Amino acid sequence: MATCPRCGRKVPEDAIYCPYCGARIGVTKENIEYIREKIAELRRAETISLIMAFFLTFCAGGMFALMKYETIVNPYVALIVGIVSVVGVVISLIAWIRAMTERKELLEKLKWASK
Repeated sequence: MATCPRCGRKVPEDAIYCPYCGARIGVTKENIEYIREKIAELRRAETISLIMAFFLTFCAGGMFALMKYETIVNPYVALIVGIVSVVGVVISLIAWIRAMTERKELLEKLKWASK
């Protein structure tokens, strides 16, 4: 954590302004590099979340489709796997939205830091 030069309180590494007194924190190459690394990390998280959501969507669809064929798979097992897959899709989409929102906030900080 960085320290505010005006009030001396601890501020987050990616802070451009002190959240307590509003002073501009010295923007260093390390701060900007930290923000860029975090943005790249969030892009990877977004990609993985979307891939998981698409994969689990196909799993859920396949399991629900197999429910009518009792000889291939037990319908209750197919139903449980299908429901778990749908829950996984929802969780993956929530993770994607969170990562996308956080990345946009960091991009805004990076824009302000470069001014």
